[in-house]
Amino acid sequence: MSHHSCSGSNVLSHPRRGLYGVAAFFFIVLVMWPLFKEFAVFQDEGRSYWLWAGITEMDLPAGSVDALYIYQGVIENRSGEVRYSRHGLFPFPLRKGKKVYLVFRQEGDWPEARAMAALYEETASAWRRHAVNVRGLQIDADVPTSKLEAYGRYIEALRAALPQTEGLSVTGLCDWIVRGDPAALRRLATVADGIVFQFYRGRRPLADEAFYANALKKANYPFQIGLLEKGGISNAVAGLKTNPYYKGVVFFIQKEGAP
Repeated sequence: MSHHSCSGSNVLSHPRRGLYGVAAFFFIVLVMWPLFKEFAVFQDEGRSYWLWAGITEMDLPAGSVDALYIYQGVIENRSGEVRYSRHGLFPFPLRKGKKVYLVFRQEGDWPEARAMAALYEETASAWRRHAVNVRGLQIDADVPTSKLEAYGRYIEALRAALPQTEGLSVTGLCDWIVRGDPAALRRLATVADGIVFQFYRGRRPLADEAFYANALKKANYPFQIGLLEKGGISNAVAGLKTNPYYKGVVFFIQKEGAP
């Protein structure tokens, strides 16, 4: 009798072995399912990136990209004197990125909302002439926690100055999470499309990111987490998926040797 026929005879002679095998398979799937889900979350969260000065599409990791946040420049408002310095990528056709958001850094006092909206619309039009799917803007400002309420009013004025079709988000400091007024945070994140909390300082992830991630588990406003691309996603950040207000990760790409 051939080896193949012998194997078939054994299975027919011991039907319980087949049942045990099936049961064992489903037991393994049941035990491993949380890990499979965790892997899926990691994959889904790795699709949005900041492209800062000196970073191009060539620096993006392989794979599909859901959104790009492209740095455009700095608006400085010192004692009423406003100056815009153009940085980052100039408008050109993009191969990757289903959605694009233009990022403007603000330093000093906040510029007048209508002027900020006009600058964005002019810049967005330049990108759209290259068939780029610009969906909105993001404001990057290191706002002291004590000024969150006033900042919320400014973002509300900026939202009113923008066309209703344009998205608007803000970056946020981790100090806001633990020291900020919850009502002011909720208002800010509701007027905007959410807050992206930066879980890094310079070229290093925050040593106490688990502390801030734990504080965000009960946040009742939309938020994302900003991470260094080479640092990956920690268990503390991955655990935020249990909060329905958590909207995933935006990765900050840095070249080797970048400051």
